[in-house]
Amino acid sequence: QRIPNPQVAGSTPAARAFFSDSPCRVSFRDLFGESLSGIFSSELVMLYRWPQGRIIRVIFLVAVVLIAADFGFNAYGQYDAWASATEEQSVSNLVYMSILGVLGAVVLIGGVALIGFVPKAAQFLIEVEQEMSKVTWPSRSDLIRSTILIALLSVILALLIAGVDLLNYWLVYNQIIGGA
Repeated sequence: QRIPNPQVAGSTPAARAFFSDSPCRVSFRDLFGESLSGIFSSELVMLYRWPQGRIIRVIFLVAVVLIAADFGFNAYGQYDAWASATEEQSVSNLVYMSILGVLGAVVLIGGVALIGFVPKAAQFLIEVEQEMSKVTWPSRSDLIRSTILIALLSVILALLIAGVDLLNYWLVYNQIIGGA
């Protein structure tokens, strides 16, 4: 008699249920700790496969927040230019400031949505973290040795290019053109 779903070595029925495609309910307390959990009115939020890919999602969230903050600070920096500008310039500064502010909001909202609520994007981040765990990273001594070798070869290549450039300059300027 055939078994419909034979058990693979190392897998259990509980593990299969854990990696389902359905979103899981995660409380803000689980995500951010006690400090931010009281701010939100809803205790639960639906995140796509939350425990998986947590590290890469947090890294992505930090990058999104930094990019959105950059847009926001640039928009705020345009405020002084807008306040002290002439009437013609103030309209263009206001438009530029508004565009930067809207872009910052779009990046922040879109990034947060991609991290936890868009299944394809969240699945991609989960797979990235899984692949990164499979990478064999070099030891510290190998990394230092490779870095020194690359730096040394970069200096040698820069000197070689500078030598060829000086030779070409000397040939073209002094010999062909006849410069003084």
